[in-house]
Amino acid sequence: MAILPRFHLFELHDLEWFPNWARILLLEILHFMWVLFDPEAPLNKWVMKMVRKIFPLPPFKRPYMNLVPLLDRIMEETGHTTIIDLCSGAGGPMSHVQQALQNDCGRKDTVVVLTDLYPQTETWYKLNQKNNNLRYSQQSVDATKVPGHLKGIRTLMACFHHFQPKLAQGIIKDAIDNNVPIVIVEGTERSLPVILAYALAAFPLVTIGTPFALRWTLKRFFFTYIIPFSQFLYFFDSIVSCLRSYTPEELHNLVAGIEGSNTYNWEFKRFYPVPFAPIPLCFFVGTPKAGNRAAAE
Repeated sequence: MAILPRFHLFELHDLEWFPNWARILLLEILHFMWVLFDPEAPLNKWVMKMVRKIFPLPPFKRPYMNLVPLLDRIMEETGHTTIIDLCSGAGGPMSHVQQALQNDCGRKDTVVVLTDLYPQTETWYKLNQKNNNLRYSQQSVDATKVPGHLKGIRTLMACFHHFQPKLAQGIIKDAIDNNVPIVIVEGTERSLPVILAYALAAFPLVTIGTPFALRWTLKRFFFTYIIPFSQFLYFFDSIVSCLRSYTPEELHNLVAGIEGSNTYNWEFKRFYPVPFAPIPLCFFVGTPKAGNRAAAE
């Protein structure tokens, strides 16, 4: 529950002048955060085994697995088999989501396409080498004007708070104009417990997670273990992310002001995937009503 007003402050890695080598320091750590609690990852099996020796933690789902049945349902309803991930950063959990849809839901033809205003093609290439059904656009993609050839379910993973209301409406309107489903996922909230959790987690998580980033570089080592710039970047941008987050009421109000939004069904869901943390996973989903669905790609 949000108890703070919304402040649209700036995140450092959003700034156009911010160097890409520094941007990727944060983006690849965010990718690590998405899969940190994946019990199937070899590292996490060891980490969780050590943690459970200290804390008697109950079993819990991988955070991104809450998204899989939702996408499976949308695919069943609409016939779409392609997911266009907008503002992908370093890829987030989308490779894992694609594999879960393929292996757990039997959707063998599921394809995920990563896109971003600042394409991280080197990082995405590495992910593609491990999963051929995870593809990417080498061209810059504006989430408010997605090219027509990128047809499918649109997802935005932990990035919608970056946009001021008019741009946020533009993203939703572009999905409506193209008659495609849109799934907005956020892991932040304007509440003191969530802000405090991110602030306290910044230094230990970045320090521990850096060796397991997608790419290991001397700059990453220097700006984490010699000068703790990576930790500061995560600390600053995560707190600002919380303050920029939209409440369910604000999201519904955004949608109400968009022409054609009444041709969609809208729903909001909130999960707490990690039982010992107050950090939520929130979904805001729009799907064309049955009579307004166009042919899938």
